[in-house]
Amino acid sequence: MEVRLEDEIRVLIQERKAVNLALKKLSNQLTNFNNGDSNVLLSNKVLNTNSFDSKRKSKDDGFMDYEPEKRPRVEDDSETVHRHKRLMKVGLFGYLLKAKDALVKEKDDQKILKHIEKEKLIDTKLEEKQKEQSTLLQKDIQDEYDVNKKRLEEITTELNKKQTQLMRMRLCEHYESMGNFIATSTQPTIFWAPFKFNHHLNTLRDTTRNFIDKKIELIQNTNYYE
Repeated sequence: MEVRLEDEIRVLIQERKAVNLALKKLSNQLTNFNNGDSNVLLSNKVLNTNSFDSKRKSKDDGFMDYEPEKRPRVEDDSETVHRHKRLMKVGLFGYLLKAKDALVKEKDDQKILKHIEKEKLIDTKLEEKQKEQSTLLQKDIQDEYDVNKKRLEEITTELNKKQTQLMRMRLCEHYESMGNFIATSTQPTIFWAPFKFNHHLNTLRDTTRNFIDKKIELIQNTNYYE
């Protein structure tokens, strides 16, 4: 009986150790969730749109401030007029070409902005999905933590019960073996036995047995591991 109790206690102690380790791990995970440090959350993507807008604005401002260079007034001879017309055509062509390039650039910028907006929308949806999964994971961890905590309480109760039972058994065996001895009234108590018993010594032994019976009764009603 005693050996079986010792084996059961040993198994319960090992299981309690394993459950405590699991609770510690789960507790750390829950702490990370509560602190917002969960690794399952999608990291926020930083988009510096202000710098892009500022660059675009500076380029557009440079283009809008462009003014054709003023030419000095010259004689209105036919060759000069012809040359001016040719230069004007070249300048106008260059101006129109720049305007066309600026329009294409603006369209490209709009495409980039639309692409950025799509990326933002995708990132937002991914983050929402990750948060949803994170919430479900946190709930699973909390449920597992509660199950392990309940199991730890059961193990503790069962372990205390068996350890108390083993302690009572050992103490009772110890004091029952003292029933054939005589206990002194001094402290600490000393148990002794004479070579031969007489009427007076038998009376003292009976008194000792009564003391031991009360002691055993007290042991049987004592919880040693609460």
